[in-house]
Amino acid sequence: IQKPTDAPLYFAIPWATYQDNEYTGSLLGPAIWKLLRDNYQAQIIQLNHPRDKGQGYLNHIDYDATKGVKALKANTFDGNWDAIELYNGSGRDTFLNTVLQDWFSLLNQGYMKTAVGNSDSHSDGSRPGIPRTLIGSKERAGDKLSTEEVIKQLKAGNAMVYAGPYIKVTTKNNAPLGATINAKSLEVTIELQAPSWISVSYLKIYANGKLLQKVDVSESKERSRLKQAFTFTPTKDTWYVFMAGDDSKGMEPVYPGRKPISMTNPLYLDIDGNGFKAPGLE
Repeated sequence: IQKPTDAPLYFAIPWATYQDNEYTGSLLGPAIWKLLRDNYQAQIIQLNHPRDKGQGYLNHIDYDATKGVKALKANTFDGNWDAIELYNGSGRDTFLNTVLQDWFSLLNQGYMKTAVGNSDSHSDGSRPGIPRTLIGSKERAGDKLSTEEVIKQLKAGNAMVYAGPYIKVTTKNNAPLGATINAKSLEVTIELQAPSWISVSYLKIYANGKLLQKVDVSESKERSRLKQAFTFTPTKDTWYVFMAGDDSKGMEPVYPGRKPISMTNPLYLDIDGNGFKAPGLE
């Protein structure tokens, strides 16, 4: 991102000032997104730490996943951003217990934002690489992968939050993650892969934010842990997310105490061919 010549030396947004017991110059979320697009030509905007106690955006705007965007104060929210950090560093519980429900809520309201994960390794005591974001691309050589291609695939939702198991999703027509499929049913094959030191005990399938099916995975040291075909025939447009992990075992010896968990971005099934219609909050 190129910065204007009159920009501050660090950070993109002007700092607020504090005077006479008031903050002045601070911006609400939508104004920040607009500034980034207009002044910095930002191609992708990602919400980090959405539920952090001190700096979480969703905390600051009092977002309630059960009430949705309509319950928020005016001018505090819009959809002019692209990705949301679901899993940050060691925050596995926050991911599963809070931010996952926030994301599902946004998806159900039609905000198709890409889920990402980051290890948040700011010091030598914080191990890099778990979690991370994997993207899909036709370019197989990493050194030839352009920034433009990474941004394109992230914005399209062709990505996976990865922390142990690799979730290979193959559809009938080889649609990538994030794609909208025009069909009466979703035919998909799921293969779970992991190194020998990572345990995978389940596959969970979510449909429009609700747990549709859980498949137990047998303990194994083999690379391929599960390969199974599924067919889903919903009565309305439905998005599907696939999650795999183990809630009891850590990833020793590489990541002691860190439990494996990975999750895809959605596949969207448009059953009538009139464009995907989000289900709304139920």
